Amino acid sequence: MMLKEFFSSLVKVMNKEKIGLVHMSFLIFSCSNNPIKSKTNFSNYPKMNSQNVRYIISSNLQNFKGCYDREGEDKRQFVTLEFLVDPKGNVRRPEVSANTKLRKLEDCIKIILSGLTFEKMPHSKEFRYAKQTLTFVPSFRGEN
Repeated sequence: MMLKEFFSSLVKVMNKEKIGLVHMSFLIFSCSNNPIKSKTNFSNYPKMNSQNVRYIISSNLQNFKGCYDREGEDKRQFVTLEFLVDPKGNVRRPEVSANTKLRKLEDCIKIILSGLTFEKMPHSKEFRYAKQTLTFVPSFRGEN
């Protein structure tokens, strides 16, 4: 069943059951490689453990989704997060790029990303590199 068909049938059920206004938005957490290219060459840095990155990012999905709900213009968005993590676990040099180049969306997500804290590496002086892709799907609004 296609997503559009699913939502159409959901609205019919909601109307039948007299359920009022609904606003649903979705965030698909993805680890795919995205065609959006980074402005910075991060290739000289060791990569972080992707499970650790996914865990921290997924723990903050509601914050990222809030940015999309405010700034995403109800368009499908692929947002690539690239950043370094210092030995204390702080995010450094975050880069955020959306496929539709919505500056406000990118800036909002960059603020959230900059405030995250990752695993500390107290015996290391090395920065670690992380990359993650978020896929946002447009909000759905239905009324009875």
